[in-house]
Amino acid sequence: MRRRRKQRLLEWTIPLAALAVIAVVTFIIRSSPARAPADSSSPAFDTAAARIAWMKRQFVVTPPSEFRDAHFKVQTVTHPHTHMGPPETMHWFMAKVEIAPEDAPAWAAATRPFGNPRWTRESHPLQHPTARWALSATDFDGAAFYEPEPLLGTSRYFGYQAGRMLITADGTAVYLWQHWR
Repeated sequence: MRRRRKQRLLEWTIPLAALAVIAVVTFIIRSSPARAPADSSSPAFDTAAARIAWMKRQFVVTPPSEFRDAHFKVQTVTHPHTHMGPPETMHWFMAKVEIAPEDAPAWAAATRPFGNPRWTRESHPLQHPTARWALSATDFDGAAFYEPEPLLGTSRYFGYQAGRMLITADGTAVYLWQHWR
C-alpha cells in the first residue's frame, strides 16, 4: 500500500515539476529585455572604433581594406497578419563604410558588378530619412553597383531577397543594403 502511494505521488510530482520549470523558463525569456536592432546613431556606437568593430563583424570574409568610419542601421518590421495568411517579418541592413579613395578598386574587385539596379536618384532604399549618413543624390550620381553577397553573405536571416553594394564616384564610401523576408 505504501509503495503504491509513493508511486502515485511520483506520477503527479514529475509532471508538475516539469510544468513549473517550463513556466519559469518562459517567464525569464519573455521578461528579458529585447535587443534592439543595431543603429550606429545609438549611444553604444558613439565612437568610430565601436562602429568599425561592429561593422567588421558583419563581413563573412576579411574586408578589402581598412575603414575610416562606419555607419549602419538594422531594421526589423513585423506585420502581425498579412493578406495572404501568417505573420511576416522583414529585415533590412543598411550601411556606409568610409574608405580611402585608393581602396575603392580593391572593394570592386572583391565582388561582382550588378546590372540595372532599378533605383533612381530620387527613390532608393539607402535614402533613409533618419540616417544622417544616408546616400545623397550627389553620391548616387556616378556610383557603381555591385553584389554584396561575396562580402556579407546571405545567411543573417532566413529568406534572403536582395542586396546591393555601391561605391561612390569619388571612391570615398561603400554603401551596403540587404533585405530578408
